[in-house]
Amino acid sequence: MIKSVTRRVVGEEIYLSLHEMRVRIRYWWRLMIGADPRFSKDCFVPIEAHGEWHLCPIGLNPSSIVYSLGIGKDITFDMSVISRFGARIHAFDPTPTAMAWLSEQILPPHFNALPLGIAAYDGTAVFSPPDDPVNPSYAFHGRSGEGIISGATVVCEVRRLSTLMRELGHSQIDLLKMDIEGAEYEVIQDLTEAGVSVKQLLVEFHHRKPGIGPKKTCQAVAQLRRAGFKLFHISSSGQEMAFIRNNIEG
Repeated sequence: MIKSVTRRVVGEEIYLSLHEMRVRIRYWWRLMIGADPRFSKDCFVPIEAHGEWHLCPIGLNPSSIVYSLGIGKDITFDMSVISRFGARIHAFDPTPTAMAWLSEQILPPHFNALPLGIAAYDGTAVFSPPDDPVNPSYAFHGRSGEGIISGATVVCEVRRLSTLMRELGHSQIDLLKMDIEGAEYEVIQDLTEAGVSVKQLLVEFHHRKPGIGPKKTCQAVAQLRRAGFKLFHISSSGQEMAFIRNNIEG
C-alpha cells in the first residue's frame, strides 16, 4: 500500500512539473513574439504560495482584512490564507455557478461570501457564462453587455471597491486578490484614482482574452506603480502578478 501511494504521489509530482514547464515555455514564446507584456520585478520580498497565488506574509495576521474578488469553484487560496494567518476572508462573486457551488460547501466562520461583483461603478453588470461547462468563470461585459457575441447572459449586482469597504466598515485592505475576468482594468483605475488603501494586491490579468491585449495590462501596471505599488512576483504563465505597497509595514 505504501509503495502504491508513493508511486501515485511521485507520478502527480512529475505531471505537475511537466505542466509547469509547458506553461513556462508558452509564456516565454508569447514574450518572444510580443503577445504578452514584459515586466521586471521592482523589489524582492519573502514570498509564500497559497494555492496558485503568491503573496508576501509580512504584516498578515488574524486581524488582517482580506478581500477575495472572484471565486468560481475554487477557494483553495482563501482556505490556505485562513489556515496560515487566521485572517477573515471577505469573498465576492455574483455569478450563479459560484453561489450554487458555495452553498454546497462546508465553510469556516472566517469565510464570508457575498453575491456581489466588483466594477468601477455601483449598479448592475452583464455577465456571460463560459462556453466550456467545466469552466466556472463568467465573462464581465459591463453595464451594456458590450462584447457579447451570442449566448445566454445574467445581470448581477456590482459595487465599487470603495463602496464595499464603506458598507463593511473597512478603512483599508491588507490583502486584495483579484480574478475578475477582465474587469480588473477598470477596477484598478478606479481604486488608484479613488486612493483606496490596499497594502498588497494579487491580480490575474486577462490580456489574452479577445479584445483586450497586452497594452491594457501595461497601462494597468503603470497605474499601480504610480500609486506606490511595487511588482514582486510574476507567475509562470505571466498572467498572475503580485504587488506590494511602499508602506506595507506602516
